[in-house]
This record gives sequence, C-alpha cells and structure tokens, in this order.
Amino acid sequence: MNDWQEIATLTTVYFAVAVVGVVLLGRRLAFRRPSDVPLLPLQRSQFTSWHGIDVLVAFLILQVIPGLVAETLLKAEVFEHLYGVDVDKAIRGRGQLLAVALASPLVIGLVILGLRQLRGTRLSEFGITPARAGANITVGFWLWLVVTPPALAIFFIAVLLTPEGYADEHFIGQLTEQQLAAWEWVLFFIVAVVLAPVLEEVVFRGILLPWQLQGGWEAQAIVAFCSIVVATMSGFRSEDKPYHVGPVIFVMIMLASAFAVLYFWFGRHIELQALPATQAVEVPNAAERLTAVPPPDASSTVSSAELHGLEAKLAALFGNTSTRPLHAALAVYTNGLLFAAFHSAAWPSPIPLLLVGVALAWVRYRTSSLVGAVTLHALFNAVSGLALFWKHALA
Repeated sequence: MNDWQEIATLTTVYFAVAVVGVVLLGRRLAFRRPSDVPLLPLQRSQFTSWHGIDVLVAFLILQVIPGLVAETLLKAEVFEHLYGVDVDKAIRGRGQLLAVALASPLVIGLVILGLRQLRGTRLSEFGITPARAGANITVGFWLWLVVTPPALAIFFIAVLLTPEGYADEHFIGQLTEQQLAAWEWVLFFIVAVVLAPVLEEVVFRGILLPWQLQGGWEAQAIVAFCSIVVATMSGFRSEDKPYHVGPVIFVMIMLASAFAVLYFWFGRHIELQALPATQAVEVPNAAERLTAVPPPDASSTVSSAELHGLEAKLAALFGNTSTRPLHAALAVYTNGLLFAAFHSAAWPSPIPLLLVGVALAWVRYRTSSLVGAVTLHALFNAVSGLALFWKHALA
C-alpha cells in the first residue's frame, strides 16, 4: 500500500468513525436545550494530594512494569508455547502486544492504589469521575473531529520530509504485518483503543498535569527538561542504525518556539519595574566631575540599558507565570511535549502527537475529568487501528 492509498484509507476510516459518533451523540451535538448541562463547566482549581516524587515513581512504574512482564513471559516460555520456536520474532511484535495487555492493568492498579494508600488520594483527583460524563464524552468527540485531520496531515508531511533510514515504524505497525489470529486482533483493539488510552491518560493527564498546575514555573521547567532527556535517550536505536538526532532537535525547537512566544507576545504586556532606591546612581559634585572617568559612548550606554531591560523583562516574565492563564498554558504545552517525546521511538510520530498531546492536556484541564481525554485518545487510536486492519485485510 503506497502513501496515497494510506491517506485514502485513513480518510475513509476517519469519516466512518465520525459518522458513527455523530449518530450516537446526535442529540447532544445538534439538539441541545437551554436546560441541558453545558459542555464546558466553570473553571475551578483542582486539589492535588501527591508530590513530585510520586509523579516520578508513577513514570518509573510505567517504564519498568511492561519490561518485567515481558521478561517473565519469556522465562516462563509462554511465547514458545504460543508461537513455536521462532521466539525472537514473537517478542518483536506479538509477544510485546501480549505483554502490554497484561502490564497495563497492573500499572494502572499500582499507581492508583499506591497513591490511595500513601496519600489518601481519591479517584476524582485523577479525573476519574462519572460526573458530567456525557458532556465530557461530547467534548472529547468534538475535539477529536477538529484535531485528527491536521494531525494526520502533519504526520504525512513529516514522513515525506524524513530522510530515508530515519523513519521508524511503531511496533503495532510491525505487528499487523504478521499473520495474526482472531484472538490477537481482538487483543490488538483492546490494547489500542482501551488499555493504552486509559493507561497513558492516567499517568500523563491524571497524575502529571495536576501536579504541574499546582506547581510554579519550576514544575514546567522540570517537565521540559525531562522531554529533552527522553528525546535524547530515544535517539539510541539498534546497533545497525546511527544515532537519531530528530527527536531531540524537535523538542529543542518546540521549547525555543514556546519561549519566544512567551517572551515576545506576553512580554510586551509586562511593565518593567524601576530599580530599587538602593541602586540609584548618585550625581558627583564638581570636584569629582573634574577627575571622573569619561562616560562610555552612546552605543555602550544603550547596550547596558538593553541588558538591564532584558534581565528585568525575564524576571517579570517568570514571575507572571504564576497567573492562572499563562501558568495553565505552560503546563498544558509542556505536558503535551513530554507525551510526544515518549513516542520518539516511532519517528516522526512525535511531530503530530504534540498537537494531540496538547489537546488531551487541554480537555483534561478544562473539564477536570479524564473522560473527555480518554475519548479523544481512544478515537484517535481507533482510526489508526482500523486503518491497519484494513491494510492487513487487503494484503
């Protein structure tokens, strides 16, 4: 299947899922009455009972548990029993699918129950609540309708611009190139449409984002730094492939672009404060003026003033990140960037996933619930999953 066929397949699947969604949510989408619950609630602050160390432990669990499950299955010779003697091939795709399916509920349970026992965390703090579920599903569906087409377009442009040998396929794509049994296809859709969205939303938007919203600009700087680290580590691929600089360059460009927007756009509205009285310059008397060193030329005077203005502007900018709109925007953006960086192994997926990650973080922040984010995430994965199934059926 060539690129144009893939575009046509994804487009067809997108419209098919959109039609089904419109049919199921028809009344909520088109026949809303004044008495209906508004789609977006009033914005309110969210309490977070966990701390930075808890966020770190949650991500360690996310990274370690799937590997431990896969190694356990390997040592127990489960793969050999299911797939025969060709164990290596099974581990690369089908075995990894089985490991993810078993590890995902374990990770979710460990994270939620661990915080509940350690911090007394309630499910509503994660955003797991039935309140306004119907409205939040509708918001997630609307956002999916808007975000998916540009995300897919960005992906195909990125694939066309990626040099040969630097594009990496996700293990799910490699998996569907094999002859899967019926139960494996069922497991594939369970993982792609249910387990993966719930797992990633609980960790990224249920735990990380509320901690970011409660913290200052330092929390956003930590998440941005982690994005750089994750992208840098993702550049190491197999021994027969060179180091991939694409992920780290992408993250650095996105961070620099965000800082430029903050500085030049929001910085225009920040008034620079005057120097404190203790730093005021004293005027010398007549005798001192005779022996004084000549003042610097005009150019150096301007540079000094500009330097002071830059320092004051940066200080004021970081100080103003505590205001709710700007602080929330930073948290949403850096959360989406880290989410994209975690998918760097399947380059160039992080480029469109930045848009998707920001949308997921925004809907979680705006609705104070994971329902809308899980809906958006599940529908986005469903389009790719159904397209891969179609590709396999036509092969």
